Amino acid sequence: MITPFNITNNNLVKILNDQYGLSTVNLTFLPKGEASWCYIVEAKNGKFFLKIHKAKNLSPNRFQLLHDLHTKASIQNIIYPTPTSDGKLETKIDDYPTVLFNFTEGKTALDTKFNNMQYEALGKLLAQIHQSKIDYPQKEDFSIPSKGALLKTITLLNQSPPESAVKEAWDLLVSAKEEIENKLAEAERLSSELKNANINFVVCHGEPSPGNIMANKEGDVYLIDWDEPILAPKEKDLMFFGKTMEAFMRGYRIYSADTTINTDVVSFYKHLWNINEVVDFGERLLLNNASDDENTHNLKQFKHFLDYSGLRKS
Repeated sequence: MITPFNITNNNLVKILNDQYGLSTVNLTFLPKGEASWCYIVEAKNGKFFLKIHKAKNLSPNRFQLLHDLHTKASIQNIIYPTPTSDGKLETKIDDYPTVLFNFTEGKTALDTKFNNMQYEALGKLLAQIHQSKIDYPQKEDFSIPSKGALLKTITLLNQSPPESAVKEAWDLLVSAKEEIENKLAEAERLSSELKNANINFVVCHGEPSPGNIMANKEGDVYLIDWDEPILAPKEKDLMFFGKTMEAFMRGYRIYSADTTINTDVVSFYKHLWNINEVVDFGERLLLNNASDDENTHNLKQFKHFLDYSGLRKS
């Protein structure tokens, strides 16, 4: 989120002390992301990253997964939750799931260009995660959950724009409508085929896109923002590395013998990701009466998505 959570810093400091025993020295709000309110917490006993999640119905399983990957599988270069004083991996602030993570300072692949050695290191990291034997209840079923919402967006684009719509975003979506419909049709075909296929599942980050990959000042690579972990084919993660696949796979092969890539699975996930992003940005830029600052931020991210996905017409 780009505006702070509705709580005073003093009250937030008190919660951190009560729940985590932290003697907080400084709180810094980070205007980033759309799914949570984020703060850097500087305390006498260390630096932490606080996320107050917007969705109130989050499953605690995702936080347990990160804890297990760190403690049981010895995966170091990820974010993982700091337990509360009574051993819980999350607390609540006004019913919003709140988690205190380890802090890693750096820049994402959106903010700086990663070199081949860093993508090779990322390949090693994801291979180690894919090889871990951590169980997780959410499993891929090759459905298209956002299909109904996408069809509503397409119907909307055939009408006059609502008053709440950001004009530039509307024009960009109208221009991309035919390609969006093509991607939905192809996703439906692949969904039907893959539901009957025999495919191995592994622990996946779910969205290792440029904004969720970070490098610290030493150049070490981390996977952050685990908002959609899932047991799924490895291609769920690998589909994000088209232009950097060669360097990525050099690292991946060091830890994983399973390097055959199912191109149908990759195509399905690319279409699914594009569908989800169109629905999300469509809601934010066409239907929400957001502030000018939020619209500017969302429009910038939407344009990046259109370029990244290939949906923007040249």
